[in-house]
Amino acid sequence: MKSLAYSMIALLFPFVLQAQDEYKLNKEYEINLNGTLSLNTNDANVKITGSNRSNVALKVYRKITTKGVSWGDKSFSIEVEQKNGNLDIYEKSEGSHFSVAGYVREEYTIDIDVPLGISLDINGDDDDYLINNIKGSIALKLDDGDVELNNCGGSSFDFNADDADISMRGGSGSIKIRQDEGEVNIKNAAFSEIDATMDDGDMVIETSLASDGSYYFKADDGDIVLSVLSGGGNFLIDHDDSRLYTSGNFTMMKKDDNHTELKLGDGSALVKIRVDDASIRINSN
Repeated sequence: MKSLAYSMIALLFPFVLQAQDEYKLNKEYEINLNGTLSLNTNDANVKITGSNRSNVALKVYRKITTKGVSWGDKSFSIEVEQKNGNLDIYEKSEGSHFSVAGYVREEYTIDIDVPLGISLDINGDDDDYLINNIKGSIALKLDDGDVELNNCGGSSFDFNADDADISMRGGSGSIKIRQDEGEVNIKNAAFSEIDATMDDGDMVIETSLASDGSYYFKADDGDIVLSVLSGGGNFLIDHDDSRLYTSGNFTMMKKDDNHTELKLGDGSALVKIRVDDASIRINSN
């Protein structure tokens, strides 16, 4: 009877002590110098760096350590597909659902070295990203996580996130932001077009204003801080239960309970801001 009982336990609980599952990938792949790299991952620490190289170097390390009782059998791999000069990198999992009663620790890093001129199309769940020196367009679709972008000189940025923190140094051309919660912090930019909407989060954006540039900001229950590095134009601000603060050489053109119009310098940029229950601060040098 004892041997039968032990056999039953072994069948029900295949890993009773500690188990480790390790995955490694270190390869190079061809891509057009102006191609697009697509990345779809979940819960990884990702670093992408552009440099004067002609191909993509991909390094992946993932280690799952469990302690306690685990059951199920689920495999993991990173798949890479080359299509028309572009590169698709994505996770692939197969097998039954994997569950653990006890302790689980995951180490998961992805390092990607790419040519300077490529574009990025990133889809992540709970990943953290460090992106440096990318000169093509960048599109991010995220759930949670943190993103840091440095010296990215493309002309098009598209950020769509749920509860993520995004920080960016530099940037020009156009940027589109759709975010529910979290914080967007952009420094030393020179955008000619901004379309930014946030529900319950903060936007801190520092940019010059282009001649005939178009800038739109919308927040329901968050704060907006806009610092104008250079240039000028007309500011049309619709506000409900909000607070508006300005610092710099702004001229008040119109003001009532729900609408304010300001003029900065003799520039022709158009800045529109719509807020519900938010604080707005606009600064100029």
